Amino acid sequence: MSEVAAMTHTRRRLILRGGAIAGVVGGVVVSLLAAVTNALRGQDVWRVFKVAAYPFLHQRVTSPGFDAVPIALGLVDHFAVSIICGILFADLAFGLSRWATVGFGAVWGLLVLFAMTYLVLPMAGAVRLEDQMAIGPMVVEHVMFGIAVGLAFVPFQRLEARPTHRWAPGRRESRMA
Repeated sequence: MSEVAAMTHTRRRLILRGGAIAGVVGGVVVSLLAAVTNALRGQDVWRVFKVAAYPFLHQRVTSPGFDAVPIALGLVDHFAVSIICGILFADLAFGLSRWATVGFGAVWGLLVLFAMTYLVLPMAGAVRLEDQMAIGPMVVEHVMFGIAVGLAFVPFQRLEARPTHRWAPGRRESRMA
């Protein structure tokens, strides 16, 4: 295997493994934060774990209390989406510094919120669910999701050489006299 092919294979492995793990960590953080938020607001805590099953079970997920099938399906769906988001994040963030990775994670959380709210939920027919969710807690939860994804991806991060432009600070030009 050539050196370039080995580097590409290593990069792909880091992105897939690190992104998947980061997605799971982010999924756990956002689920727990949403459950605590619901508990503090006096709302059904189980709904957090059921809501991702809405495209499959529709109104069944909105009934209060424990229901094993929607909870199990909701968790599988939620973590599948979290893993996909983590891998996409890793692909975009690979090569950034550690601080930039975490900062981009916060932005990534907002991008995920936007995509879920205005693309995924409407396509899944879950517009009614979207109308019942308070935007403030959703923003905080998704920023925390992104930060958790960024922090969890940092151990897999590798700095990549960036091209230096002539206007970049710190570049020395050799002058021939």
